[in-house]
Amino acid sequence: MKDDAAISNLTKLVSDLWKQAVDHDLARSSEVSFDTFLGAQYSIAFRAGQCAITEEGIEIVEIALGELQKLINKNFVGQEDEENE
Repeated sequence: MKDDAAISNLTKLVSDLWKQAVDHDLARSSEVSFDTFLGAQYSIAFRAGQCAITEEGIEIVEIALGELQKLINKNFVGQEDEENE
């Protein structure tokens, strides 16, 4: 299992990416998988002290991280390209 600092950093990053996705209307069910949603909610609950995190939970949060990074990059890189044209 990861150390506390690594878990804290991971869950903060996922929570921040989820907030960014919500703020930009990217967190629709057609855009994100259930694992992404679950990992984001797990991160938020963990950071709020509402639950402990298990090894399985960390795996789901890591899946959410990868998928949220792809979602954000896909949408923001596309916007930047359109603005540069």
